[in-house]
Amino acid sequence: MKQCNSFRTIALLFAIVLFFNNCTKDTTSDLRYGIDPANQKSLLCKSLRLNGNNIDGVMPSNIGTGSPLVVAHPLAVEVSAGVLLFIPYQISNVNDVCQIYLQVEGADNYWEAALTIDPASNQPYFQILIPKFVLEGEFDFVFSLGDCNGNVSSTYSTQTTVSPVADCDLSISGSVGITVRSFDLGDKQGVVRMNYEMYSIKDRLDIRYNGNWVGSTGTLLSNQTILPSCGLDGFVSNTGYLEFKYDPKVNRFVEVYITGCEDGTAWDVWPVCP
Repeated sequence: MKQCNSFRTIALLFAIVLFFNNCTKDTTSDLRYGIDPANQKSLLCKSLRLNGNNIDGVMPSNIGTGSPLVVAHPLAVEVSAGVLLFIPYQISNVNDVCQIYLQVEGADNYWEAALTIDPASNQPYFQILIPKFVLEGEFDFVFSLGDCNGNVSSTYSTQTTVSPVADCDLSISGSVGITVRSFDLGDKQGVVRMNYEMYSIKDRLDIRYNGNWVGSTGTLLSNQTILPSCGLDGFVSNTGYLEFKYDPKVNRFVEVYITGCEDGTAWDVWPVCP
């Protein structure tokens, strides 16, 4: 009888161990480590890297007369995590702006950012780094502007998509808005050809490698300027390519910036690696 009871006890313990092992596998197999843009908006907002101060609470908007006015801003941007994102916007009078506020819509905190002016266009822009640990997904950036008398504008929104790093075998496509994607160009040193197809509606392509602008369909940007506003030089149609020297020992990743300004535009970009 004692041997029977011992056998049953061992069998029961073995079954319990199997049960918990299976539960552990089921509950951890789908874990994703990082910030989910869809479900962790407050954490995402705090994790942003930009020139400003993060503040808990509701972002200011629609205060007083609601001035100054935003004339134009990108309605959509796409970016790879870990890549510097420029979001230009045009306002009626730069001298009216004393404060800029930015938030991930739905977050419980916001940023009071410094006014940064592009010397080429004399218009402001946001310079934002979305950290590499942010997962793929979508969210909205919302921002408002305040003047020196305490008036704050209404909010403006830019739909934002975080996309994965591409590689030499992948073509990326897009449409209107600003797209900033990173490519891993592999292990071989040499010249990279970045092909593009802009179709009939004109778009602009700029290439940034190891912190420097190395190619453009327009005037090559300097490290003191940002992407040009719509309607300026560099917007092209049809097929073409840009080339630059690549060394994986220096940096394996290149950043491509595609600007599409007109509704209905479409484009494709793909690298040919050494």
